[in-house]
Formats: sequence, structure tokens, C-alpha cells
Amino acid sequence: MFKKILSLSVVAAAISASAFAQAIIPISQARTATTVVHVTGTVLNTGELGPIRYIQDYSGFAIAVYAPTFFTAANNIGVGDSIDVVGKMGQYNNLAEFGTTGNPPTVSLISRGAAVPEPIQFDATNWSNAYAEINEGKLIRLNRIPSISGTGVFTGNTNYTLAGQASLVLRTNTSTASIVGVNTPSDTFDVVGIMSQFSSTNPTGGYQLLPRFIADLYTSSRATLNGKITALNIDTSSMTLSFNQSGGATVRLSYGTVPGTYTNQLDGTGTGTAQSFNLTGLSPATVYWVQVALTNASGTNTLAAVPFITKSKSSGKVTTYFTNSVNTAYAYTGNQAVALPNLVDDTLIAYIGRATESLDIAIYNWNNSGLSNITGAVNAAFARGVKVRVVADGSTAQAGITGGLNSSISVQVSPQGFIPGSSSVRYSIMHNKFVVIDANSTDPNKAIVWTGSTNWTDEQINTDFNNVIIFQDQSMAQVYRIEFEEMFGSSTLTKGDIWNGSTGTARFSSLKKDNTPHFVKVGSSDVEVYFSPSDATSSKIEKSIRSCNSNLQVAEMVITRNELATAIKDVALATATRGCLGVIVDDTNSSGSSAAPFVTIKLGVGSKAIVKPRAFQLFHHKYLIVDSDQPQSDPLVLTGSHNWSSAAENNNDENTVIVHDQMVANRYFQEFAARMEQFGTPYTTCTVTVAAAPYEVVNRNLEVYPNPASTELNVSIEGLSGTAAISVTDMAGRNIQTLNVTSNGSLNETINLSNAARGLYVVRVATGGKVYSQKVSVQ
Repeated sequence: MFKKILSLSVVAAAISASAFAQAIIPISQARTATTVVHVTGTVLNTGELGPIRYIQDYSGFAIAVYAPTFFTAANNIGVGDSIDVVGKMGQYNNLAEFGTTGNPPTVSLISRGAAVPEPIQFDATNWSNAYAEINEGKLIRLNRIPSISGTGVFTGNTNYTLAGQASLVLRTNTSTASIVGVNTPSDTFDVVGIMSQFSSTNPTGGYQLLPRFIADLYTSSRATLNGKITALNIDTSSMTLSFNQSGGATVRLSYGTVPGTYTNQLDGTGTGTAQSFNLTGLSPATVYWVQVALTNASGTNTLAAVPFITKSKSSGKVTTYFTNSVNTAYAYTGNQAVALPNLVDDTLIAYIGRATESLDIAIYNWNNSGLSNITGAVNAAFARGVKVRVVADGSTAQAGITGGLNSSISVQVSPQGFIPGSSSVRYSIMHNKFVVIDANSTDPNKAIVWTGSTNWTDEQINTDFNNVIIFQDQSMAQVYRIEFEEMFGSSTLTKGDIWNGSTGTARFSSLKKDNTPHFVKVGSSDVEVYFSPSDATSSKIEKSIRSCNSNLQVAEMVITRNELATAIKDVALATATRGCLGVIVDDTNSSGSSAAPFVTIKLGVGSKAIVKPRAFQLFHHKYLIVDSDQPQSDPLVLTGSHNWSSAAENNNDENTVIVHDQMVANRYFQEFAARMEQFGTPYTTCTVTVAAAPYEVVNRNLEVYPNPASTELNVSIEGLSGTAAISVTDMAGRNIQTLNVTSNGSLNETINLSNAARGLYVVRVATGGKVYSQKVSVQ
């Protein structure tokens, strides 16, 4: 890439007089303009696609420029150059471009060596989403493609099908000399290209991914990661990052607290597949951005930076409340679930009353009618000097805001209508119901996150079936604040303008980015956090379902995603003789008894899959419980605002937490058991083990080595006597191996891993009311 920037005098001479006559507009607006317009942008390709260049600007949108008289070998306009374009936009086989017949644009070079936008990445959960009008002209990266049609070598002007899906088209151009004649990939690969379009009839079809040069094909010759980076042993001042690379590359890991600015670097040891880095000297409850660079004979592959967060010094207490009755007969000793009929509003007000520094609210529906005065509590917090900010959904009445909220409080309302640059994709709803309190306090025990399924309305709090989960944890508060400020558009008290295709910092719906840490250590428990629609949440739900080894319960207002229904069926058929199963859905939506997903679920769960009777109020839960009475497995509860629907997955603003904690899962089970009994299908034939005392998660004294491991793993605990159950599970929660042993003073066991696939695993030792747990990497 050229590093030289042309002087201002050269720039002035290069741009035609007609350019100055037209005000520069963003490409997002130019794409739909019908008159002569003026744009500037960074070039994404060189001559490998012929006399056409795709350019992208600060609006995030891109457009094609066809100019044979300017894009010549002599001018050598290529990747990273900035150009100025004046002309009339048209459509060439439904591709938006300058330079259609009779409308040649005026093109001038501004500078060379500009930063090129990072490709937008898509994986197996959303490859098809890349092929859309909103991505036309942009750099796109499809990850982990398992196959490509055809065999032998690439030929020019040829369409190839990816992953056996007819809609996933890759096209090679005859001019793409570095690809034509090269062998097509024979194994899994990643590919970068420009999302173009060629269809004479369909304005939203005919999309093609155009790779530019051989470096856009990340095959086994070009190093990449197998899977994602995983954080192990997260603590207040350290964490271990582990991942697998394709092998043979040297590895450099860079990290820092500011994206793009990496103040620390670590080099990997050797060029092996399994890589592990121990980051030390970190600060508590702090986000660190991590970038991995892999170098082999084919060059350096620098991956997009990923955020991780250290453990906080907070109490880590997790509190749960339910709006209706619970069955404490299923409670572990000292772990009774708490029902707050008609009192969730008062509890929320009490938490708001604890705020001393900041109060950030993201709420779908807020109405004080029939409730205690939540608005008054927020106003009181503002009056005592708390910095208050609100993000509210724009499709609901929000009487709690319009009916008395102090007008000096900044309120960001989610937009309605089409997403900028698209005539087919609309903003959807801001469906969150979370509150972040004192996230940046110097006292880590002040930080609070309140979330769950409960809106602030009379019905939702006083009658409907709902849950609330509260984290006293500063790391969780930091993660939620990042998400809040992306929608609010600012880190200050002044909200940002909503992004409109050219300006604005507030982003909603599919315009949001995957920019938050996903793994948080809360006390001694692992918690995962995902926000929709940027984080492919449905795939995380499916993974949680399939982690079940024994018991599974689902309480969902909506289940319309077929892959989630299939996962429930598969797990049910595999575990039906080994534990308790149950699924409840609401009766007023398309997840009802005749819907295809529910029919699928019934095939596995049978009579324990029920539709809530219509005589009862709205069943508004969105939770999943896995293996709540199996400490040797991976007990978890998944909850939040995310319905199991395509709207939540692809359009709505949502949040989901997955809490890997047996006590929290047990509390949700008490709520679920009460609902099954209330709806006429009690667990009369289901035996659930109720522990005499809660299991305590302990990480000290356990030694697991070597780490990374290969064919054998040694497990050792000093000072342990009695029986113990050792289990090894993969990161999806599936049991790989279980070993029952007896120890007299110290535990020393060797586990055979010769049949284990490479990847990350969790080793657990359950004994004497305690669970020892540690993650290990297997090469």
C-alpha cells in the first residue's frame, strides 16, 4: 500500500472545477439520489475487477464507480487510495453505481494510503445475512466456509456456490489473475470480497461476493484461528487467553484498553496449534481489547480486535425475583427463591434509591398506572445529583416518561422507519428492560445491573409471569454500560444524534456492532452476556440447550426458531430416561400448540411440553434451565429480554445473560415447578435431587496439568479425603468422561484424553459439598 499523501496543492489541481460546485454528500444518500451528486471515498479494490472501483466513506456505505477512462493502468488507482467522484448514480443490473450508460462520472485522485475499512464478518450462523442490499459494495468476510462447488482450479468469469447453499455465490473475474488458475480450497476456508450484485429483474437478488486477490482466500496456507479466543481463569489483575490457530504460524498478541491502541505485546511460544497467553498486571473491572496477528510464509493475518473484561472487586451477588409464586420444596438448603407479587415496582424503586452517581435506564415500556411511582424515584435521583440517562422504545406510549419525568433528563428514543440506506430493512423495537447503577463508582460494591423479562407496566409487574435478575458486579455494569452508550450515542449526559447514514453516533437494531465483552467472572461464577441483533444470540441459546446432560426446562413466551425447537427435541430424546424435562409456551402467539416449532418440541418432550392455558395471564418469561441438580455437569440459567424469535435475533435490541451457577439455576427451577403445577402438569413422576447443602464452587488447591494437554491429563487436590466425581465436559457442556474415585488425604488421578478432539474443556471435581473447577486446552 502506498504511504505517500499528496500535497494540498496537488489535490486542488486534481479536482475539477465542477467538483467544487457540488457539496459533498455521504454515499448512503448518494445511493438513492436521482440528480448529479458529489462524493468521496476510500477505494476497496484495484484493477483485478476491471475498470470499476468500489468506494466506502465515513457513513459506512459503499458504491461502485465505473470509469474506464480514469481507472487505467497508468493511473494505478488501488486499495487505500481516496478519490473524488461527481456524477449521476444509476443502476446496472440492480448494482448502484456511477458510470451507467450516458452518465460518465468525473473522477479525481485525492490521496494515497488511506486506512481501509475492516471487512464485516459473518459466520455459519448468519452467512446469508451478508447477501443483502445494505451490504452492497462493502468488504465482507465469510468465515469457516466448509466447501465450494467445482473441483480443480478457479476459472475466470465463473460463479461458485459456497457451503452447498445456492444463495451464497462467489464469482471470480477474468482480471483477477492471482486467483484464476489457483486450486479451489479443498478444506474449510475464509474468504474476503466485495459484495456486488448482478440481476436484471430482482432489485434484492443476484448478490455475488467478489474476491480481489489470492490474499482474500484464507486457506490452510494462510494462518487463521480455529474457533474463537477464550478467556480462562479471569481474575481482578490477570486472565489467560487461549485459542487454536491453523498451525505453523508465529503468533503475536497485542492488547490495551483503547481499541486500535495496544500498549502491550506478547509473542507466542513456537508455531503449534494450541496457543495460550497469560495477561498480568491488569486492572479490575476493565475492558481490554485484544488483537492477534498470525504470520507464516503466506504473510501476516491480523485479526479484528476482541474485547475482554477482568473480574471486579464487587461482592458478585446475584439476586433473583419472580412476579408469581414459587415452589420452595425444590430449594437447596438456604436457597429459597423469592416471589414478589405486586412488589417488583417497589423493589425497583429501592434499587434506584441506592444510586449515588449514575443511573442508566433502557426500557421498552414504562407506565406508572397501577404501580408505585417509578418516575418519582428517577426524578428524586436526578434531584440529588445522580447523572440520569434514558433509552426508550419509540413504538410504545412511555407514559412513565411523558407523564412527569423531569424534562432536564436526557431521553434517547429509538427510531422508527427504514434503516438509512435501505428500502427494505426497518428499525424494530428497543425491547430491553435493564438498569445500570453507579457503573464507574470507586466503590465496586455500588455497581448494579437489573435486567430480565419485566416491563414497567401494571400487567407486567402485578399479573403477568415474569422474572428479574440483579447483579451486584462492576464488570457486568461496565459491559451493560457499553451497550447502553451505543444506543444513547454518547458517554456524556448529552445524547448523540441517531445515525442517519451520514452523521450520528447513536446506533440501534442491525446497525449496532458486536463491541462488548461476552465472558464475565461474577463472584465464583462464569456469566455470558449477549446483545441482539449484533451477537448471533440464537446460536448461543442453541449451544446452551445442547449442553444438557440430564435436566432441561424452557419457559418461553415465543418459540418460532426451528433450530431451537430441534435442539430441544434432540436433547429430550437423548435424556428422556435420565431426568426432568419441561417446556411452557404462551398461548397467545405463534409458538402455540399447532405451530411447527412446538410440534417438533412435542416429539421429544411429550406431555411435559404444554401451552399455558388461556385462563391465565400472559406468560412473558424468556428463560432456560439446564442441569440444575447436576453439579458435576454445567448447571446454568439463561434469561433476559430475548424472545426465541427471528425478530429478536435479527432486528430487536435485546439482552441475554447465561449464568453458570447451580444456585441461580435452582431458584429458576422453583419458579418453573410452580408453573407446571399451576397449569395442571406437575412433576409428579419426576425425581429431582435436592442437595442437603448448596455446593460451593472452589478453585484453590486444584491442579490440572499439563495445560495445554495432549493425550493425558493429571488431576490433583491436596487435603481431600472421601469419594469424588471427576468429570470432563466440552465447552458446549457435553460430558466427555466421568470418573468416580476414593481419596485418602490427596487426590491424584490421570485421565486419558486420547479420544478427545482438540479444543477447550472444563474439568470438575465434585466432593463433600464442593465443586472444584478449571478449564484446560487439549491440542
